[in-house]
Amino acid sequence: MIKIKVFYGLLVTVCPYLVMVDGFWLLLPNKFLGFYHFYIILGHLAIAIWTFYKACSVEPGIITRANEKKYVEKYNQYYDGVMFIPKHKCETCKLKK
Repeated sequence: MIKIKVFYGLLVTVCPYLVMVDGFWLLLPNKFLGFYHFYIILGHLAIAIWTFYKACSVEPGIITRANEKKYVEKYNQYYDGVMFIPKHKCETCKLKK
């Protein structure tokens, strides 16, 4: 799994950087785009790296019988009555949906 994370991390950081340096750096500024677009690209790259980090580091939130009550209380407000109906149980794991 770590190989996939490293590959994706390099793909998300190195490829846009190379495209930016080889392509956009030479074209900015021009008559249609100001130099501030370069900083916008860097901002988007930083957001992509941050979301990748959060996806890799945050606990996935596996629901078990021990913590079922905590999650039901936490997400109780999101029951819509159509897809998720209060007090219905999953037929496979017997946990509340």
